[in-house]
Amino acid sequence: MPGTPKWNAARDLLDMLGEDFVLEQIAEGIALGEVARSCGPCVSRRMLTRWIYAEAERREHYREARHAAAALLAEEAKTISDTVREERDAIAKARERIGTRKWLAGVLDREFAPGPKSTTVELHQHQHVNIQELHLDALRAKGGPAALNTALRERAVLPAPEIVVEASEVEVESEEEEESDASPSGEA
Repeated sequence: MPGTPKWNAARDLLDMLGEDFVLEQIAEGIALGEVARSCGPCVSRRMLTRWIYAEAERREHYREARHAAAALLAEEAKTISDTVREERDAIAKARERIGTRKWLAGVLDREFAPGPKSTTVELHQHQHVNIQELHLDALRAKGGPAALNTALRERAVLPAPEIVVEASEVEVESEEEEESDASPSGEA
C-alpha cells in the first residue's frame, strides 16, 4: 500500500528473513520485542505481530512455536527444581524462578497453565459446550442444590443435617400476654 512505507519496509524485511528465522526464536522462548529488534531497526513488536497474523498458515506455525516455548519453560522449571541446593535462600529463589516459568508457560499456551482446566469442550469447529453450565442447568431442572443435597442424603452420601435449637430462639409467652389476649379489644 502506498500510504504505509514503514509497514512495507518491515514486511519486506520480514519476508526476506523468513518465517523460520522468526518462529525459531519464538520457539526458543525469546520475547517478541527481542525478536523484532533482532530483525532490524525498522521492525517493531507491533509490526512483527501484524506480519505473523497476516496469514492463517503463519498464525498456526506461531501457535506451534508458542507451544514449543511453553514446553521449554516447563523443562527449565523441572531442571531448576531438580538442581536446587538444599539451603533456605536457594530454595526460595528457585521457587520464584519456577513460578515465573510456570506463569510464562501458561501465558504462552493454556495447556501449561496451572490451576483448573477449562470445562468447555469443542464438539465441532465452532460449537462449544460448557460442562459446568450443563451441570447447573440439570440442577435447576431438578429443583436446585437443595434437591441435589436431598438426593445425596437419600443415597447416604451426605449425612443428615443436625437441627439444633437454642433456648433463646424458642418463644415463650408470658402469663401477662395471655391475659391481655383474653380481654375484649374494647376494654382498657
